Amino acid sequence: MTLKPLGIRFTFKFVDKVVRKTDMDKSRTQFEETTASGFTISSYDEGAKMPRWVIVMDCGPDVKEFKSGAKVLIEPLKWSEAIEFEGTTFWYSDESVVLAVEE
Repeated sequence: MTLKPLGIRFTFKFVDKVVRKTDMDKSRTQFEETTASGFTISSYDEGAKMPRWVIVMDCGPDVKEFKSGAKVLIEPLKWSEAIEFEGTTFWYSDESVVLAVEE
């Protein structure tokens, strides 16, 4: 079985590393970064407030500005919760919140 986005929606994976953390019995995804000196920093609040680069997995039929495999920049917090399907984790958004496409 496959999932196909509809309309102007597209599925994607983040370029940055994303981890699932549990805090006070609430599980959520966070962006994780490693500093030059080797410290690992996980941030949901600050990390989610900035635009993020993603790799497009699949596009709905009405997406015109990019295709599967494109690297695009999405507005902050304009994506779904993580979805897991057949062992793959991905997110979805729509074409209207894309700020830039890498050429």
